[in-house]
Amino acid sequence: MYGKFVGFVYYTNIVIQSVLSLLCPVALLTALAWYLVEKRGLPDWVYVPAVLIGTASGLFSMVRYVISATRAAEALAKERQAAEKKKANGGAEKSSRGNSPDGGKE
Repeated sequence: MYGKFVGFVYYTNIVIQSVLSLLCPVALLTALAWYLVEKRGLPDWVYVPAVLIGTASGLFSMVRYVISATRAAEALAKERQAAEKKKANGGAEKSSRGNSPDGGKE
């Protein structure tokens, strides 16, 4: 139960951070374009490259993050499975030692 909850929270975190990594560059460059247009008097077409560059960099950032986060999640899952397998095998070895005629000594 605990492992499923942690996995759910971990993947929810991945989704939230990937959306933020996509939207933050777009928002920052749009705010920069607004500043340049409204306060510095640049033409309105400044918004177009700002939004396009923000979208491209945000998409690149999101894809990089999702790939690295899913690799980390897979590594954690493999580690958890190995620990569970080791725990299951360790329990079987202890019980078989007690049943052997020499008391588990080799």
